[in-house]
Amino acid sequence: FFLWLTIKNLQAAIGAYYDFESPNISVPSMSFVEDVTIGEGESIPPDTQFIKTWRIQNSDSGAEAWPPGVCLKYVGGDQFGHVNMVMVRSLEPQEIADVSVQMCSPSRAGMYQGQWRMCTATGLYYGGEYVFVQPRVRGLSLIFALELLDSERVTSSLPHSHSLKTPHAFTSP
Repeated sequence: FFLWLTIKNLQAAIGAYYDFESPNISVPSMSFVEDVTIGEGESIPPDTQFIKTWRIQNSDSGAEAWPPGVCLKYVGGDQFGHVNMVMVRSLEPQEIADVSVQMCSPSRAGMYQGQWRMCTATGLYYGGEYVFVQPRVRGLSLIFALELLDSERVTSSLPHSHSLKTPHAFTSP
């Protein structure tokens, strides 16, 4: 009997917490349209600043514009810099917009992935979809390294005539 009362009270407490009997809260909706920059697996050099841009849409089919103060927030994976949130303007139903974040590629070659999600000013995540940044950071290729070494050898074998030197702004002739 006491166990049954405890369970019943626990269910009442959980129901009150989630307030199941209140009308549904209107949650904004968002759809990912496309990657504008840095598509999935796109190659970028290491330690390089880049701007990741996603095209998103307020996919509400009714009359609900996004509330003020919505943002795109970093939620997991690789972060690519210090930016963890970017404000997004309120979109009308079916309106499309581009959202950009300044990022920096990692210093090591490999595949990376970061996840971002839309969030209201009150901290409610919405849209049901994550947007991803998934770059492939390229390493120093063997061909590029050999070309670099070859150019160093050619440059060092040139005659050291004063007329071949490029003048430097802070040296005297």
